[in-house]
Amino acid sequence: MQDQPLNDKYILCPFQIQMCDQQGGIGLGTAFFYERQGETFVITNWHNITGKHPFTGKPLHPERTPLYIRAKLPVVSEGPDLDNRKWVYLAAQRIEIEDKNGPSWFEHERLGSLCDCVAIPFKRPAAWPLAAHVPANKIAEKNIPIEPGLKVVVIGFPQGMSTGPGLPLTKTGFVSSMPGYDVKLGSEFSDVGGMKGGISLPAMFLDVHTIPGMSGSPVFGEYSGVWNPSDLAASLLADDAIIGTSRQFLGCHSSRLWEHEERSGLGICIQGNEIEEICQTKHKGSRFPKAFGETGFI
Repeated sequence: MQDQPLNDKYILCPFQIQMCDQQGGIGLGTAFFYERQGETFVITNWHNITGKHPFTGKPLHPERTPLYIRAKLPVVSEGPDLDNRKWVYLAAQRIEIEDKNGPSWFEHERLGSLCDCVAIPFKRPAAWPLAAHVPANKIAEKNIPIEPGLKVVVIGFPQGMSTGPGLPLTKTGFVSSMPGYDVKLGSEFSDVGGMKGGISLPAMFLDVHTIPGMSGSPVFGEYSGVWNPSDLAASLLADDAIIGTSRQFLGCHSSRLWEHEERSGLGICIQGNEIEEICQTKHKGSRFPKAFGETGFI
């Protein structure tokens, strides 16, 4: 098959990462860039870079701990015309996750590991073109209505699989929970109100079949119809109402590490505003999970 120019900004958003120690590769995952006030961050899951379960601290890879990650990122091979650009994936590039002062990533100041998402400050080498792997929060088309049943697109590397020069695969599903309400993990039936016990997190449940290797994938919502992007509650007859299909960045996917939710066929999306908070507060990360009860959300 003839090579095709790579112009899909969503396909070019995530990149594959390999967690490594001194012995080599430990596991595979997905990451993406996020930009805030001119700073660039690598976003992925807390459990990816610590090798631990974010709630229990139990090692996911017995007797092995990630010390750095290797990111598969492209360079331009030929053609100055961006409409006809081609990429070549070189050997995976090393990204440090700790320095002499310990972990170099940032995590959620209040929730710590319970918010299974980290931000690694990163300066892109000149050889990595800005046109490749655009920050996930910079490629959304328009503000869209987000509600249960909304189609979601999760883009990553299931079981390390890719196509062509290393392009990710796309899985689709739906938003399962009402946005704006925390989800509970590890909870039980309650006679009054919602669920009891467990941990409440600022996230959304997703009805999408994702598998290992997609941890850390960017999640986009896709809406088709008529809406007013400047005021989602406004009349659809307003002058700035539009009709069509558009996507919006929703957050970071976290794999099914929770038995109860896995049996329900649900995944988790850490919402974009929590990623923004992590990048804003720059709270130093830790390799130790947040203890139950410290958040006040149980």
